[in-house]
Amino acid sequence: SMTGRAQQAPSYYDFAKVGANYHEEKVHHHLPVKAGLQVRYDINSRWSLQTGLSYAYLSSDFSHYTPPIGESMHRRMHFIGIPVNASYSLYRTKRLNAYLTAGGEAQKMVSGKTQMESSQKERDIETTTEKVKMSQPQMSVNAAAGAEYYLTGRLSLYAEPGASYYFKNGSGM
Repeated sequence: SMTGRAQQAPSYYDFAKVGANYHEEKVHHHLPVKAGLQVRYDINSRWSLQTGLSYAYLSSDFSHYTPPIGESMHRRMHFIGIPVNASYSLYRTKRLNAYLTAGGEAQKMVSGKTQMESSQKERDIETTTEKVKMSQPQMSVNAAAGAEYYLTGRLSLYAEPGASYYFKNGSGM
């Protein structure tokens, strides 16, 4: 069994206890926002192929503190993508389609900015904004379960909760 007191993490201003080597970093990636338009080609009553155009917004916050300097960054990136998927219909009626889908997507960043704030002992806050550049395409594969509600014979709304894997593209992002 362990005896003794648990040590408390030092606060920002308690760096006398930890010396000059104190450093704190935090990273928070916000939930991505994605929207798109798709067209579907039905191969038969069960199988179909989809493609279209998608938009994705990614946002992240980074901060690090090494006494007496603190810095924080807020990064925003906008992507346009072309997905290609194959789907299998599990249940289909005149108004509803429940399905499984898998495929891939190629995305290109169309805009990105990083806003940085730095301060020394919480004084003299300096704010700068830089463009984020990523010329490499971002490739991914995905799998999802979907539900589609037909508004008309050719127009529907859908939701596809699923998972995606993004390949490293050498950009460092």
